[in-house]
Amino acid sequence: VTATVLKYPMFLISFSKLKKLYGNTNTKIESFQTLQKRGDLVKWSEDLEGEIIFVSHEWLAFNHPDPKSEQMRTLIRARTFFTSLDTNAQNHTSPPHS
Repeated sequence: VTATVLKYPMFLISFSKLKKLYGNTNTKIESFQTLQKRGDLVKWSEDLEGEIIFVSHEWLAFNHPDPKSEQMRTLIRARTFFTSLDTNAQNHTSPPHS
C-alpha cells in the first residue's frame, strides 16, 4: 500500500541483480531501456513482497550519472554492510571487523 497515489509506474531491480551487474567492476550503469529490454527490471505492484530502497544521487558527469561506477560500488558496499549488521544482530554476534 502506498502513502499516495502513484502517477507513474515504478520499476525495480533486485539487489542481487544489481550486485551481479555492477558490484565488482567499473561497468557503467546501463540505461533504463537496456535494463528493461533485458528483463532486469520489474514493474512494482502491490503484490510484490520485500523491501524497497529508493536512492537519489548526484550526477558526476554531464553525460552520465556515474561514469566510473563509484557511486554504484559505494551503494552496493553500504547495502552489503548494513545487511551484515542486521544478520549479525539476528544471530546475536558482533559484526566482522575489517
